[in-house]
Amino acid sequence: MKRVVLAALVLLLVAAGGCGPGGLLDLFGPSEKSPVIDSFTAEPVTISAGGYSTLSWKVSGASSVRIDQGVGNVALTGTRAVTPTVTTVYTLIATTASGKSATATAQVTVSAPATAPVVRLFLANPPAISSGDSSTLSWDVSGATSVTIAPDVGGVAATGNTSVSPSSTATYTLTATNAAGSATATAQVEVSGSVPTGPPVIVRFTASPPSIHPGETSVLSWEVSGATTVALDRGIGPVAPTGTRSVSVLGTTNYTLTASNAYGHVFETIPVVVTDWPSSDDDEPDLIVTTITKVAYGDGYIVGYSIMNQGEGDSPPTTAKLYVEGVLEDSDSIPALDAGDSVSGAFTSWTYEPMHMAVKVIADADDDADEEDEDNNEKAISLTAEIVVNFVDKANLADWKTGNPLTSISFGGALSDSKGFACHRTNVKLEDGDTYAKVLETHPRWVSNGWIHGMYPSMTIPQGAWFVADVGFLSGATGTDGVTFLVWFLEDGYSSPKLLNSVSADYDSGLDRMEIDLSSIVGDSGSIGLEVLAGSSSGQDWAVWARAMLLR
Repeated sequence: MKRVVLAALVLLLVAAGGCGPGGLLDLFGPSEKSPVIDSFTAEPVTISAGGYSTLSWKVSGASSVRIDQGVGNVALTGTRAVTPTVTTVYTLIATTASGKSATATAQVTVSAPATAPVVRLFLANPPAISSGDSSTLSWDVSGATSVTIAPDVGGVAATGNTSVSPSSTATYTLTATNAAGSATATAQVEVSGSVPTGPPVIVRFTASPPSIHPGETSVLSWEVSGATTVALDRGIGPVAPTGTRSVSVLGTTNYTLTASNAYGHVFETIPVVVTDWPSSDDDEPDLIVTTITKVAYGDGYIVGYSIMNQGEGDSPPTTAKLYVEGVLEDSDSIPALDAGDSVSGAFTSWTYEPMHMAVKVIADADDDADEEDEDNNEKAISLTAEIVVNFVDKANLADWKTGNPLTSISFGGALSDSKGFACHRTNVKLEDGDTYAKVLETHPRWVSNGWIHGMYPSMTIPQGAWFVADVGFLSGATGTDGVTFLVWFLEDGYSSPKLLNSVSADYDSGLDRMEIDLSSIVGDSGSIGLEVLAGSSSGQDWAVWARAMLLR
């Protein structure tokens, strides 16, 4: 009976399933396995803003592998450098031909640069009191985890005010602190030894010289005793009991000094007399620009000048202007010059750029002076740019690598090397139609999203340095889908390079220019890196650096 039942059951399964898809043969036959993600990591997992992390993965049993966040399709095993600007989770999706999939994630954390707190305001009002009186301290702080005021006050809120009554002159120090550091500010409360017994006294109030020409300067000088407040009119406002102030006016002007205390106030008024400049047909000034120079300033260079009055007459105050390649970039005030005198100065609002070397300086640019010769005010020169490093010529000294997978290559490799190559090309025509005596060709590895980069020997970035490059393709590279040129800086002792700039280039009959101001890394020692990233295809990615230099 059991054999009959078993036979019937088998017949029933055959009848129900048949031998087609989904039948008895499929039921007991083998099925396709899901893909296996052996590893998916990011190293380092935490980077600073501007740095990069390397994604690494290994997958088996998949027909396709993709990473999101713009990375795209990748090989079963490989690495990829990423430069997220914010904390980012990357997801790897491995899929079989029948649609079965597996996923894994790797997070790259971007740490925000820490900054010390900022003390926006800390003052005492009034700054001077009599014994027994009080002054109010006011403050405003941002970015602090703790704020204290010493002496006697202690911990306070980030913004506020408090009354203090020191028995003697005291200096209060505000200290704001956070994890990145601290910031301090001071405010003094001056305590007088005795209460005023009468109105204040203006000991002196003078102008020197008392008479000037239009645009010249006179110095106001004063001394006051017994006052709690001292002020000058004409928009100047509160001043110290003793001091000086330079004034420049075009017409005769009266200045009033007012001193006050609890008993009342006193004032005194003096004039600054303005007389016209002397004029004579025989004695006229003649302003010329004698020199134009490149002057070190901050982390870069600015344009300096010397202007001389070679005429027989005195010159009033004038204005000099700086033009760079025909564009007005800055102006500077020139004081009055006696006949035969010279003055030197500099234009501080325009920083020298070695790509723009044609400069012109014009004396008396606004025609403030009636001169003997109105046609000799200009001087134009071409500043000289120093080539610190020629990266095309020095390419054989760089450490060259391609990917993916990561592979070290020698400089000067064969043009047919599918691993990618870096070499010099001579007397070649580029996409702009011009023939160049020597260029650096950097062909990425012949894979989708392939890359090549070279790290040059360590150097110290000098003052006023710029990186300048012209990049593009060899003539005939019509099959390329474009590449990205990147410039990196890896500071000595650090593992993550800083991206200085990048440019996406297409074969469009013209070269692309890269101009990078390196003032942010002046004085740092490290390696400059040149890199080329292929698009989805590496076909005819004949990428060249026609020029790549460190200039200053």
